[in-house]
Amino acid sequence: MPTIDHHPALSDNGDELATLGREHQLGDPGPVSRLERMSAQASPAGRVERPERSPAAIRAELPEDLRAQFDAEYQAALDDARATYRLDRLDEVIEAWWLTVWARRVPGHEQTMATGRRIAAGEPVKTFPYEPGPPGR
Repeated sequence: MPTIDHHPALSDNGDELATLGREHQLGDPGPVSRLERMSAQASPAGRVERPERSPAAIRAELPEDLRAQFDAEYQAALDDARATYRLDRLDEVIEAWWLTVWARRVPGHEQTMATGRRIAAGEPVKTFPYEPGPPGR
């Protein structure tokens, strides 16, 4: 299961992504954020529209293999909530999968994940030299 600590959507700016879903969870949507005004297409800065943060919306965007994993984790979290009368685990599962769906919207995500799996498996991958530019570029 994706976890918030080691989640595929988190990168160097992971703190921003991890907190975005909590902006309007208490009912009052408040003012429209800059992210809510964006289209689903990536902007020049690479941002994509946030998915709806509901189990049905999350499930609808997942491919079949991940949908089965989501279903199992979601049902286990519901069972835990029924037994403990606490929603902590359910919220963690929804948050982790919501971030997964969001990350999967980024153009090139699947290719990046495939490359990462190849590197982790010790397979050769095409590389290129990195030339750092001046600070602030």
